[in-house]
Amino acid sequence: MESPIRSNSAEGVDFGTPAYRSRAVQLALHASGHLELGLRWLNHTLLIDVLRTRAANFYSGPDDFRTFFISDEEIDGVFSTLFDRHEVPDSDAESIQQLQSAANRARAELVNAASSSEAPLRVLSERFGLSEFEELTLLFCVAPEIDARYERIFAYLHNDATQRAPTADLVLRNLCPDLNSRVAGLASFHPAGTLRRNRLLEVVEHEPGPQHPIRIDRRTLGFLLGHNAVDSRLSGLLRFEERSSSRTVADETTRNRLRDWIGESLASQDLHRRAAYVWSTRDGIGKKELVGELLRSSGIDVVSLDARRLVKHPQTLPERLFLAFRETVMLPAAVVLEHTDSLTAVDTADGTAFELLLDRIREHGWLTILLAATRPPTEVLSLENLCIVRVPEPSVAQRIEIWRDELDSGSDDGTPRFLAERFRLTRQQIRNAVAEARAMANSDDASVAALPTLTRACRNQSQPKLTNLARKVDPRFTMDDIVLPAATREQLQSMIHEVRDHHLVFHEWGFGSKVAGGRGLTALFAGPSGTGKTMAAEVIARTLDLDLYTIDLSAVTSKYIGETEKNIDRVFAEAEQSNAILFFDEADALFGKRSEVKDAHDRYANVEVAFLLQRMEAFDGITILATNLRRSMDEAFTRRLRITVEFNPPDAAERERIWRQIWPVATPLAKDLDLAFMARNFELSGGNIRNVALAATFSAASRRDAVTMADLVRATQREFQKIGKSCGKTEFQHYFDLLTPTGGA
Repeated sequence: MESPIRSNSAEGVDFGTPAYRSRAVQLALHASGHLELGLRWLNHTLLIDVLRTRAANFYSGPDDFRTFFISDEEIDGVFSTLFDRHEVPDSDAESIQQLQSAANRARAELVNAASSSEAPLRVLSERFGLSEFEELTLLFCVAPEIDARYERIFAYLHNDATQRAPTADLVLRNLCPDLNSRVAGLASFHPAGTLRRNRLLEVVEHEPGPQHPIRIDRRTLGFLLGHNAVDSRLSGLLRFEERSSSRTVADETTRNRLRDWIGESLASQDLHRRAAYVWSTRDGIGKKELVGELLRSSGIDVVSLDARRLVKHPQTLPERLFLAFRETVMLPAAVVLEHTDSLTAVDTADGTAFELLLDRIREHGWLTILLAATRPPTEVLSLENLCIVRVPEPSVAQRIEIWRDELDSGSDDGTPRFLAERFRLTRQQIRNAVAEARAMANSDDASVAALPTLTRACRNQSQPKLTNLARKVDPRFTMDDIVLPAATREQLQSMIHEVRDHHLVFHEWGFGSKVAGGRGLTALFAGPSGTGKTMAAEVIARTLDLDLYTIDLSAVTSKYIGETEKNIDRVFAEAEQSNAILFFDEADALFGKRSEVKDAHDRYANVEVAFLLQRMEAFDGITILATNLRRSMDEAFTRRLRITVEFNPPDAAERERIWRQIWPVATPLAKDLDLAFMARNFELSGGNIRNVALAATFSAASRRDAVTMADLVRATQREFQKIGKSCGKTEFQHYFDLLTPTGGA
């Protein structure tokens, strides 16, 4: 007979499939043949008990009370049908001795047949560690469930027509010939005994005792009858996992460690308390597919259980958790518990949900895989034979393979590599992105999903959860829209190339082994307000086709100790997972210089800065810090920045280019606009020029006329007043008269 922890098939099967139905038929055949032998022994045993009862001259009552008891004649008729003969033996010692010899032969035949077959009773006994006494007890309980004649026999032996189920006393007097064996047998009916602890049978009354009826559990009955279907009480909760059609992608270190642990578990004689805690910082990486593949390749069936469904109903969680883990022994199958970390914050009447989980693993968890998105809690460390494995995110090379699988691309046109290098998506996110792209393309054929459609779907899949801490910016500008000195423009182009060639340099060319800490791109944009820092960030995001999020410093910083660090950690964690560019405007407010410690406030402020330094060291994404006051930035930060871009006020030639590019094509402009004069005479930043142009356009729109020079000079005067600078006749020269209300009218 095979080991109870190995399934009959190397592949996982689903209930209702031809493979499962074939196995179910074989199990039912074994069940019927073995039950026939078991009932033959039970018939002899019960008949002996009946004859001994008669020999003791127990009072059965007159015929007037036939409703309340079972007569001798009626029981004789029942046994004549069970033994297929007309007469029942007398109650003399010789007849009883002959029956006892026949019962002993039937019991020996039952034991021999069970040891050489897949009889469900013997399989159940092996999986739960039952004694022979407990196996035969289950036969007493099964009999009335499949044949009503046994109910009348039990009622006769109890001298009570209403007591139609076996009792512990009835079982004990038939299986325990002396006081010592009876005392030992009573332990099997104790709540801590194997039968009741595993709920294979139950005592009907609230106060257990030898005279109270015992009944078999419905799931146990189904198993013994050859119907090994999942407990109906677990409908919609426990799912039998089939082999995945897609290949699992995981690094060999992780794969080998799990494979070795599974092999050690199968080779061990101890089939209990074996668990693996498999975690990763993100969902959708493929943890379940990986462990499922490794388990099934070892000949083990797999069932999955979603902890999120368990916690929806805390009042029933202990019962359903017990039934689910008992089911894994019944089937048998390894259990893969998804989203295990959702149990950590749930309390039940019997204790915390996580404590109940650990109890179930110790009792029934012969092979348990706990999947989570967080590090294992300290309680997990108390488990024996524990294996803790972290599944890393897919590398670029692995993501390329996943993209090829999901796109079913026969020829590599560069799309898988482009998407893999651009977006740090998990297996599930890639799968979802492909499905979304197909839907966008209105076709089931993935090949018609063009790269722009796939890119848009990838961006939708990588949206970060920063709604309370950041504002999403829709990048509008391209490199042609921004006016910068050649050196500054070259630095922006260098940033774009670094992002695009990240995989080539760090992985294919091996530079990753030379760089400690994060390998992300962190840049500082420093310069006065309005010089194009935010616009440059939008240019980079649009060129790379990535999302851009501006961090809301008012939401990130907190007066409560430790909250700022938590918010910052969340920001960087989301940035690592979302493939988005983080833009910290006015970063000097958050990344400012550390001060001399004079009081507790200074000490905690410096702790925040130190934490930010550490978090940036480990960051592996794209961060842009912008500041108007570079001198206020902490030097430790600036040393950790890969690129620093200085944004200086534009010179006259650059200002003229800005003036000429600022106008949309549809804006009507008067022929007298002297943009060269505006650029030459007014030292405005690009942001100021935009404000002047916008104000002048609104002035012209109020007249439903073209933008004139008068509109420009008046808007310029108001802009200078707003920024607190004086501007007079020297700057406006011959256009000074246009500043009067009638000038230029």
